[in-house]
Amino acid sequence: MLQKQEQSPEEKRIAERQAKIQNKDKNKVAMETEWDTRAKQMIERVQQGQLEADTHEDAEQNGNNSLQTAESAEKEVVPAFNKKTGRTVPTEIIYNEGELDNSDLSLPPSPSNPHPFDTSTLPPTYSRHIFNYANHSPILRLLVDLKVDLFQVCMDNPRLAKFLLKLQLPEVQEKVNYLMELGFSQDELGSYLTRNPYYLLQDLDVMKGRVKYLVNKQFKKDEIHKVIKEFRYWINTDEKTLDARIGFIQHHLRINRHLARIIVVKEPRVIMFGIGPMYRLVNLLTKELNFTRDQLRAMIVKDPRIFIQDSRSIAKNFFYCHYAMKLSHETISQHPFLLRASLSVIRLRYEFLKKLGRSLEGVDKKKAEGESTSVPGSAESNDTRTEREGTLVKIEDFLKPSDAEFAIHAARTYPVIYSRFLRTH
Repeated sequence: MLQKQEQSPEEKRIAERQAKIQNKDKNKVAMETEWDTRAKQMIERVQQGQLEADTHEDAEQNGNNSLQTAESAEKEVVPAFNKKTGRTVPTEIIYNEGELDNSDLSLPPSPSNPHPFDTSTLPPTYSRHIFNYANHSPILRLLVDLKVDLFQVCMDNPRLAKFLLKLQLPEVQEKVNYLMELGFSQDELGSYLTRNPYYLLQDLDVMKGRVKYLVNKQFKKDEIHKVIKEFRYWINTDEKTLDARIGFIQHHLRINRHLARIIVVKEPRVIMFGIGPMYRLVNLLTKELNFTRDQLRAMIVKDPRIFIQDSRSIAKNFFYCHYAMKLSHETISQHPFLLRASLSVIRLRYEFLKKLGRSLEGVDKKKAEGESTSVPGSAESNDTRTEREGTLVKIEDFLKPSDAEFAIHAARTYPVIYSRFLRTH
C-alpha cells in the first residue's frame, strides 16, 4: 500500500484558510437565500393586506411589555436618577416579609421599632447649586440662620460648596463662638462669613495664634475686632507674613510700633497687597514726586488708604494739584486725600472756583510769583485782593464729600448754580 505523504506546515495553513473561506461563502449564501425568502414573504403579506394589522398588534404588545417592565421597576429598591433636575426619584419599597409587623408607628422610630423609609428625607444626588442641600445639611442651616449669603459664596468660588458640606457641626459652632468672643455681634457674623468663608476651613488653634500675635503687639480688644472685620483675610494670613509687612512699614517710614499700630488700626488693608506695591509707592512719592520722609510719614499716618491706591492715579492727581492748582508739597502732605480723590471732581471744582474768582489756601508761592512775573501786576493784585476780602478757600471745604456742601462752604453759592455748571462741563 502506498503511504500517505505528510503535508508541510505551510501547506496545512493554506488548506485551513481555504476551508475557512469556503465556510464563509456557504454561510453568506445561506443568509442571502434566507433574506430573499423573507422579502418574498413580506411582499406577499403586503399584497394580502395583513401587514397593517400586524403592526397594530405589535404596538399593543410592545406597550403591554413596557407597562410590565415599568411595574417591575417600581418594585425594585434601586432609585431612578433624573439628570436634568439632579433629584433622586426612589421607587417605593415593598415590605412583604414582615419587617413592620411589630412596629408601632405612633412611637418614634428606633432599631427595635422601625418605620417605613421616607424618601423625602434624602438629599439630592446631583445639584449645580448648594441651596438644594440646605434642608438636609445642619451646617448650611446654621449658616442660613446666621444670614450668610450662600449665593455670593458660591459665586465667588463654586468649588467651595463641597468643602462646606464636609464640615462637622461642632467645629463650625466652636469657630462661630470664637468670633463672638473677639467682639463680633450676631448681625456682623453673616456679613463676615460671606466675605471670608475660608475662615470655617482653617484650624482654630492656628487662628488663635494669629490673634495672639496682635495681643503681643499691644493691640486692644476693640482694635483686634476692627482689624479682623475690615480686613477679612487678616486672620487667614500667617504671623511671619504679617510681621514682615508691618516691619517694612516701620523700617522704610522710620516709625515706631505705636505709629505702626495706629496705621494698621486706621486701615487694616494697608498690608493686603504685600511688600511689592508698598515699595513702589514709597519710591514714587519720595524719588519721583519729591516728598520728604517726614511728609510721607505724615501722609500715611493721616490717610493710610493711599498705600492701597494705584500708583498711576496718585501720580496724575499730584501733577494736577501741584502744577495746575499750584499747591505745595506741604499742603498736599497735610491733605493726602487730594492724591486719591477723583481727578475729574477735583478739576471741575477748581475750574468752578476760578470762574468765581476764588483761590485756594496753600498755593506754592514760588509758582505764584512765576505767574505774576509773566503777567505784571495782575496776579499780585488778585492775590492781595482775595487775601484782603478773606475769600481764600480752605482745602477742607474744597474736599467736602457732597457737591451741595462744596457749593455752600467753599464756593459760597447755591448748589443749583454748581449743578448747572456741571451740566455744561
